[in-house]
Amino acid sequence: AHPHADHHLGILRLLAEKRKLSSGDGQCPLILIGPPNLLAFLKEYEQIDPSVVGSYTFLDCQSLKGSVAGSVNEDEIIQRLKLELGISSLVAIPVAHCRHSFAVVFHTTSFGSLAYSGDCRPSNVFAQVAKGADILIHESTFADGMEAEAVLKRHCTVGEALSVAQKMNAKTTLLTHFSQRYPKIPPLPTSSNSTTTTSIMKFIPVFDFTRITPANLEVAAQSIHFLRMLYPVDDNSSKENDGDDIMDVP
Repeated sequence: AHPHADHHLGILRLLAEKRKLSSGDGQCPLILIGPPNLLAFLKEYEQIDPSVVGSYTFLDCQSLKGSVAGSVNEDEIIQRLKLELGISSLVAIPVAHCRHSFAVVFHTTSFGSLAYSGDCRPSNVFAQVAKGADILIHESTFADGMEAEAVLKRHCTVGEALSVAQKMNAKTTLLTHFSQRYPKIPPLPTSSNSTTTTSIMKFIPVFDFTRITPANLEVAAQSIHFLRMLYPVDDNSSKENDGDDIMDVP
């Protein structure tokens, strides 16, 4: 989605292990979709650790913007993606975070159309391109009331993420990328507008190791009240941490 280290360093181990598993079995290299400076990072890394050499085929997000004509090789990679994933199309949308940040929309996945925001400020273009998405995965780094911090760090609050979902008319929204300042389950918007929105919108807060499938989607959407009982808000701990880590959020 973008070149910040917390979003891509794990790919190094994945590529190395994939190469071990597929060595000599005739499998094609993994298709890796990312911003152009990720490729530059990988090429530099290969000079000190050859374990990832030949383990991937890189597809620049910029070639998925729709208005940019791709090379013959990029078109072939996209066709392979469509065939292997069973999707009809994928589109990358530039968003406001750091340079080379993208959201992405996949059509005809097992969920239907799936939109992923990456890290970003609210994007009307993203909402329009992904209109009617069956699943929206959207970052919601900050709690409502922290809009100034969200603007400073180019992230979204919970309310801003749900506003994008409303504009998109997304059927289900998965909220993710929560700051450590949060209680375990992020608080919902309290304004009259957002209350109306959240009362009719299906949304699910998701965390590390959450596994959502088409089969368990309905159950997951109904589980938020039980999760709140398991992880109640600790006012003291949130106050103690207040202000300590705002500049640590990438």
